[in-house]
Order: sequence, then C-alpha cells, then structure tokens
Amino acid sequence: MTHIKKLLSFVKPYWRRSLVSLVFLVLVIVIDLTIPRLIQRIIDQGINGGNMQVVINSSIIMVALSLLQVMFALANNLFSIQVGESVARDLREALFMKIQSFSFGNLDHLNTGQLMVRLSSDTTAFQRMVQVSLRIGTRAPLLMLGSLVLMFVTDSRLALLILLSCWAPSLSLSFSSRAWDLCS
Repeated sequence: MTHIKKLLSFVKPYWRRSLVSLVFLVLVIVIDLTIPRLIQRIIDQGINGGNMQVVINSSIIMVALSLLQVMFALANNLFSIQVGESVARDLREALFMKIQSFSFGNLDHLNTGQLMVRLSSDTTAFQRMVQVSLRIGTRAPLLMLGSLVLMFVTDSRLALLILLSCWAPSLSLSFSSRAWDLCS
C-alpha cells in the first residue's frame, strides 16, 4: 500500500486537471443516460401518441446531444492524456535522479537492462493506468450507478427484481472463485 501512495503522490500535483477530466466524463455519462430517455419519449409520445413534432424535436435534441458528447469526450481524453503524460514525466525524472544517486558499487551490482525497463516500461504502464482510470476505469462504475438510479426512477419494483436477479449470480460467482482459490 505504501508503494501505491508513493505513486499516487505523482498524480497529486495534477489534481485540478484530473478533476476537470472527471467532470467531462460525468457529462459524457449524463448524455449517455439521456439518450434512452429521449428514445422512450419518441416512442411513447411521438409514435404512440401520433405526434410527429415530438419525434422531430427529440431527434434534433439527440443529434445535438451526440455532438456535445463528442466534444466532452474529446476534452476528457485531452485532460486525461495531459495528466498521464505529466505524471510519467515526473516519475521518469524521479527514477533517473534516484539512479544518479547510486554509488558506483551499487551500479556495478544492478543490471543495466533492469534499470532501463524501470525507466521506460514500468513508467509507461503507470501512465496508462492513470489515463485509463480517468476514462473507462471510472466511466463503467459511474455508468452503472447512473443506470441503477434511472431504473429506480422508471420502475422501482422492476429495478428491485433486476437487482435481485443480478445479485444471486454475482454472489455465486464470488463463492465459487473463493472455493477455487482454496482448492488451488
């Protein structure tokens, strides 16, 4: 856990950019969750109600929201890439300075190839982890939460039934994976 705290300290100077990235991500998710409601409106009020104006207006809103979503997604990607690149730069610099502080005796014992891997490959892996956590790694849980809220807003009894039907397989998978781990 202390290693993770050390690595996260490299993200701390870029918390504002990270926050901006997450705000754009939340806006993308809100639009993702709005589109099905507009489709519901088109079907319920437009097609079933015989109101073509509702269909046209809702379609125009959907296209506008989709364009706005593209802009928000691009902004999210831009800020997450900036944070990831900045963190990787700082981490590489800190690793390089640490290697420079080694004595010649230490450098004779350490494998040069291993030090190069730490400077390049491991740093790039952490950079990607930071970028993914500001994009898809956060998007999936937030989308799940938003979907749950919309399920309860739409029909709470059906939402409870769906949650119970998802909960049982999840619980059985959890127990079976633990049993598998004990057997191995």
